[in-house]
Amino acid sequence: MNLRTIAASTRPLQQVFIDRARGRTGFSRLRRATLDEDDEIASYDGGDQAPRARSCSPELATAAVLLGRAFETSRDALAGLLDPDAVIVIQVPHPSLLQPVRRFLRLLLANDTPLIDGDDLDDRSHVTRAGGSAVVFTEPTKSKTSSKEDDEALAIAMRLRCATIGIGTPFGKLPKSLLRLAEHRVIVPPIDAAVLAEVIEAVTGTRPVAVDASIAARATINHLAIAVNDEIGAERSLERLRRLVEPEISADVTPLAELSGLSFSSKGDRCAQTRTVFRRARSRRSARTVVDPCRARTWSRAYPRKCAVGRFTRVIAESLSELRVERHLAANASGGAASIYGPAIPFVQLDGK
Repeated sequence: MNLRTIAASTRPLQQVFIDRARGRTGFSRLRRATLDEDDEIASYDGGDQAPRARSCSPELATAAVLLGRAFETSRDALAGLLDPDAVIVIQVPHPSLLQPVRRFLRLLLANDTPLIDGDDLDDRSHVTRAGGSAVVFTEPTKSKTSSKEDDEALAIAMRLRCATIGIGTPFGKLPKSLLRLAEHRVIVPPIDAAVLAEVIEAVTGTRPVAVDASIAARATINHLAIAVNDEIGAERSLERLRRLVEPEISADVTPLAELSGLSFSSKGDRCAQTRTVFRRARSRRSARTVVDPCRARTWSRAYPRKCAVGRFTRVIAESLSELRVERHLAANASGGAASIYGPAIPFVQLDGK
């Protein structure tokens, strides 16, 4: 099945891609069985139980579902993916998706054309190739010393008169000339609850009953590779994923309710107490100050001078969903010791509401 046939198919592309990831193009667990497939199921030696669909790895299933959703709104780009002189950029939301998407593209195009690695493109080794190939540039994980090598590789790809595909992140380091020449930019969506359910179903053969949006917001493709397994089923895989991505809470950490001694009865009181805390921090008094900009509240807790700021940051990070620790205030409050004991980042931000 070539790409033009796939692009013209009436089935959702993510189902077609999952079938390709499983190594077959016919029966899919994601749709109802046809009449011919009912005969195949009835002749199965397992009796009344339907034959189990072939499984695939979580990484490959995630790439198949995400690329299927991305090309669903760009079927013309999929149909012309292998046209001579076609230049297409596939934009993934996270660097961990670069290699899985590349591997699935190799699997998807295996029957149509070979892939050439654009990072290792060389005039001497590919001078005889003309058409029938696709050059793939993948965003490098390490920064390069100059862009001269990228421009040379892109020039060789243009002389080969074959499709050129770039895979990178929104703020990545693909060759700038490739980004300017791109005729299509395919945006791969991030992992959400629906994608998570499709991936678990593709791997285990069973769709989970419900997927929490907070789990999907924290999950990455590496988490899916660890937690999802076809041998343990959908619900247990989802439970493993939940334990893997949920924030770690230490039993010895004092709850924020015990650290906070402030109560706000009105906006005036809130602003007055906020200004008071800021003045105390500027006057180098021994207090740790944390400001939550979303709720405009301020908590203050007295600590001994030169106390490590790291523990205080950890207490707040495990108590709030989103916060900002003003490091210059912590430096003033600790008498300049924050540069030694404090965290190396100006703020801590966690996924949440």
